[in-house]
Amino acid sequence: MDDFVILHENKNKLNFYKNQIKEFLKNNLKIELHKDKSKIFFIRKGITFLGFRHFYFYTILNKNKRKHVNNKIKDIIKESKEMEDYKKLMQRFESILSHLEIGNTYYLRNNFIVKLNNNINMLNIKQ
Repeated sequence: MDDFVILHENKNKLNFYKNQIKEFLKNNLKIELHKDKSKIFFIRKGITFLGFRHFYFYTILNKNKRKHVNNKIKDIIKESKEMEDYKKLMQRFESILSHLEIGNTYYLRNNFIVKLNNNINMLNIKQ
């Protein structure tokens, strides 16, 4: 089953929704919610979901995901030194940027753009 998160300020409503979902899954799909992963809790410390840590007013990239993205950025920059196809390079670049836009990652994205632009300008990759 796919992951999902339901946020609400009223704990009673969340319990009601959880029971409704549990019944639907049991009766219609013949599956159950995972006991350890189906929790109701306050989000003061944030919720880790799909590579991001979600808080009430902002979202940040998870530490493990940040390392993964930085490694991908390094790989793209290394490959840009050998790559002559500007469109292919930009597709990879835009793929990472679009994923990062989910969170509050302005400085990370900007840093990535600057590094990539410097490499493209140095290498004179044809646009």
